[in-house]
Amino acid sequence: MAKRRIVIEVEVPDGSEVDSLEAAEDVAFEVAQEAFGQVLQGLADERQEQVGVCPECGAEAVVRKGRRERELYTRMGKVRLRRQRCQCQVCGHLFSPSAGGVEPA
Repeated sequence: MAKRRIVIEVEVPDGSEVDSLEAAEDVAFEVAQEAFGQVLQGLADERQEQVGVCPECGAEAVVRKGRRERELYTRMGKVRLRRQRCQCQVCGHLFSPSAGGVEPA
C-alpha cells in the first residue's frame, strides 16, 4: 500500500482559555473530528477522479454533474463530505463514485 503524508492545519484555543481537563478533551475531540473529515474528503476526492462506467448499464459515456454535500455518520460522529455526482449519457442514471463501490446520488 502506498503511503503519503497529509498535513492538516487546525485552529485551537490558547492554553490559557482551557480551564479543565474536560474542556481540553472537548478541544482535542473537535480537532480530531475536523482532521478526520479532512482526511476522508481528501481520500474521497482522489477516488472520485476515477468516474469509470455507469453502474446501471455499463456505458462509458459518463459525465460529471457537479458535487453535492452528504452527511455521513462515522465512528467519529457526523462528517459532511462533498461528493461528485455523475450521470450516464446513455441511460440517464445518476450516481456518485465511492471508495466502496457506487452509491445512488
